[in-house]
Amino acid sequence: MKKLDGEDNVQISKVLNNMGVVYFHLGEKRNARDRLIRALKIQKRWIEEDSLSRECTIFDTSVTLSNLAKIYLKRCEYTMAAYLYEEALQLQTKIIKKDHQAVLDTLGNIAYSKAMAGEKTNALQIYKSLHELQCKTFGVDSRESSETKGLMGVLHAQQSNLTVALRCFTSVLKWQNAHLDQNAPALLNTKNAIEQLSLAIRGDTALLPPSSFCFSI
Repeated sequence: MKKLDGEDNVQISKVLNNMGVVYFHLGEKRNARDRLIRALKIQKRWIEEDSLSRECTIFDTSVTLSNLAKIYLKRCEYTMAAYLYEEALQLQTKIIKKDHQAVLDTLGNIAYSKAMAGEKTNALQIYKSLHELQCKTFGVDSRESSETKGLMGVLHAQQSNLTVALRCFTSVLKWQNAHLDQNAPALLNTKNAIEQLSLAIRGDTALLPPSSFCFSI
């Protein structure tokens, strides 16, 4: 392998990735996308041509893919964002454990992208897997697992799975009552969602439009 295609270019790809991140934060998405794509081409060529690619190069490539996915999220191109996050996940799981924070973050990003793309059933399946991993890693009563439970509740509500959504939000409220001020907006929002779901389940009122359900923790 020529030196130009080796260590030197790997370093160049890191610089290009960093430039892409800077352009992204400056709001210059086109320049950001250009730098990230250039970095990705170098990284992928390195991985494809070197069967002994170091783990750091594989991980750096997954980071570049994730950064590129963020641009597509900003552009509301959710299917493309999900594809890039899935590619990043494939690389991550080759070199790090499935309970690593980077893997958990990527799973969450895939689920979010698919949900925004209208693939709510697929998104729910991914959130379920993520929730199970978070419970094992951080504990059943962790902030991370509660947050994912709330996001699952939103999707269930949007799919008219009202009883399941109610269970999700009730679980979240338990965590919020233990950790948040009683006047915290997130807690009040959860209480409102529970009230709306309870009324709709009893048939006392129509469920609010799916878009009205949001979640924060």
